This record gives sequence, structure tokens and C-alpha cells, in this order.
Amino acid sequence: MSAPPPLGKHLASSDKSTRDKAVNGLTAFLCHESNARLSDKDMAKLWKGIFYCFWMSDKPLVQQALATDLSNIILAIPTLDASFAFLGGFWEAMVREWDGLDRYRLDKFYMLIRRYVNATFRLLMREQWAESPCSSVNDILTRAKGPLYPHDVGVPKGLTYHLADIYLEELNKVLFTVQEEELAPSLPKIIDPFLRLASETSNDAIFARINKGVLRPLLSALRKASPSYTTTSTSDPRRARKRPRMEKGSHRSEDDEDQAEDKSEADADAPLYFVVRKSRGFFSDGNESSKALPPKDLLESVLKAIFDAASRDTSKDSRRRRLYALWKSAKANQDDV
Repeated sequence: MSAPPPLGKHLASSDKSTRDKAVNGLTAFLCHESNARLSDKDMAKLWKGIFYCFWMSDKPLVQQALATDLSNIILAIPTLDASFAFLGGFWEAMVREWDGLDRYRLDKFYMLIRRYVNATFRLLMREQWAESPCSSVNDILTRAKGPLYPHDVGVPKGLTYHLADIYLEELNKVLFTVQEEELAPSLPKIIDPFLRLASETSNDAIFARINKGVLRPLLSALRKASPSYTTTSTSDPRRARKRPRMEKGSHRSEDDEDQAEDKSEADADAPLYFVVRKSRGFFSDGNESSKALPPKDLLESVLKAIFDAASRDTSKDSRRRRLYALWKSAKANQDDV
């Protein structure tokens, strides 16, 4: 068993030069295969130090550079299992420490999360989007102490919301670098953690955020990627229709909300170009292609994933109804693709 890195107090030092040396020492330490796999206790201690190392960084350029250096560690660790152990330590630290953040530090930790999501996708791309590494990442996100774990009300909602807001954006950035002949990611596999959370959560706001941040933008992008897609709503496709204001005291059912969101999405811009153009899917026969699929086939695959999530025994009845409603609405619009 390897000895724990003696870096905790140095990572959390108030002196920048001391923190910089500690981060460099940490990277060098973890790059040795014999050191890369730490016990859960040692990993928690290490991430406590890293968390406060980033906490102490107080200038934007310093924060950006440190966030990049810390996230790139998962790409420098020599074994995949050790990389995932370090990534798991990151997410557990974020869940554990999030509620202690004040409003002055939230933005820089939002940035750190973006960096780690981006680095995670780059790691999966390096592994050619193989099923086992993708499943490992999904497990890290959805297991107990993870940010998308459905059954712990103590998981900070702000962390879950942010992850839903940025996940596809960061995937889009990574796929921008993918060459046409390279393997493509399985989009249903990528969004599975959000489908699981959406189907099992008891929190209306979390479901709504996943719907707004992941599912509807993705379905809209897939629909609009077809050359046959047309819109008669406005001459500028970047201008989204505003929702009508509700009168004071009025109420809206779940079905009304779904219909209103459909209308709002009708004119919304669909910026997920590379997600649509460079992703693959799976079908009812279990076959999966390594090549990117045309939008119509990819949409069919994503709709199947939504239907399957709603059909799981673990899905809550209220979530099942809303996922089925989303599936039905998207199927009705499928002729546009």
C-alpha cells in the first residue's frame, strides 16, 4: 500500500508559492503508478486539501490556471482505475463541501466543475468512448455521495443544477476536436445519469432543471439538425419566443408546463452542433455503431432512452408520467426530422 501524500497543509497554505509547489508535487506523486491508488480515507484527506487550495486562490487568472492544472491531473494519472478514483474524490468533495461556499466563491467553483467535466469527456475520448469507462463515470455521478444521486436530499441542489446546465455544453466543446473518422460517443449513454435522476428524484425543481438543461435542448437540437426542418415563427432563428406571463393567482398543471415548454423550444436556437453531428446511439435490437449517426436515427435512439428510463421499475409515478409526456411530444414532432 502506498503512503499518503504529505501535502495537505501545503495545499491549503495562504502562501501562493507554497500552494503552487504543493500542486506540482501532487501531480508528480500521482503520476507514479505505485502512488496513484489511495485509500478512501486518504483520498478524502487529499481532496480536503485540494478544495481549500482552490478556495484560497483569489485572482481570476490564477483561478483559471489552477482549475486547469487540477482537472488535468485525471489525464496524467497512469491508470484508468486510479483516474476514476481521483475523479470520484473530486465529486465527493464537491458534495461534502458545497454548502460551505459563500456567494463570493461560487463562480470560481462553478468554473472548476466545468474544467472537471471537460477533462472527464477528454478522458473518455482518449479511451475511445468505450462502454466500460463511460459506465464508470456514470456510476461516479449517480452513486451515493455523487452529485446526481437520486436518493439523498442532502446533495446540494445548486451543484446538481449547475451540472445539468453545463454538461452538454462541455461535451460539445470536446467533440469540436473529434475528427470524422474517430469513434463517436454514445449519446444515450452520456445522458443516462440525468435520465436516472429525472426518473427517480422526488424533487420537482430538479426534474424541471434536467428537462430544461439537458433533455429539451438536446431534442430540439436533434430536430433542428435535419435539413428538412423549417420554422415559420421568425426570420431570426436565434430569437426564442418569450413565455407568456401568468396572471397573479393562476395555476398551471404539469401538462400545461410541458406544452408551454414545447412552444418555447419551437424557436429556440440549437447550439449543440457537434453533439448532434458526432454522436451515436443504440436501438431496440441492442446494436450499436461506432460511427456518428444521422440526426433522425440519433433522435430515435435518444427517444428510446427516455422511454426506457420512464419504464424502469425504480421510476416514480409522477416522473414516469412526465417522461412519457416528453417522449410523446417529441415523437409527435419527429416528422420534422
